[in-house]
Amino acid sequence: MSDDPFEEYDPYKSTTIEKLLREYNDDDLQKSGDSHLILKQKLESITLDIWDMSMKNARNRDSQTVEEEDIINAFNKVFYPYTLLEEAAVTMGEYEKEFRKTAAKAKLTDIEVNEDD
Repeated sequence: MSDDPFEEYDPYKSTTIEKLLREYNDDDLQKSGDSHLILKQKLESITLDIWDMSMKNARNRDSQTVEEEDIINAFNKVFYPYTLLEEAAVTMGEYEKEFRKTAAKAKLTDIEVNEDD
């Protein structure tokens, strides 16, 4: 067996990815020739990273079985930087609204607040 399981198995068939992208694509955009192959490679890499972390999670639990929770935890760990940025942006937006409301109440500022916010 090869070190690269994707040589033997192909869960991300390039023709399937190409069809998916064609269906999902915006009408005003086109896909360059082999861009679907790059996406395929990245999906394979992420899959192996998540599976590797999932196995480590199972071993840390002294388990011989990779459970759904192991995969979910691994997935969350891989994508944590992105979810953290998203959460921070939402929180900062909420803070901005509160700052504007507070500033609008102060008689020394010219800040106006849209009541719909």
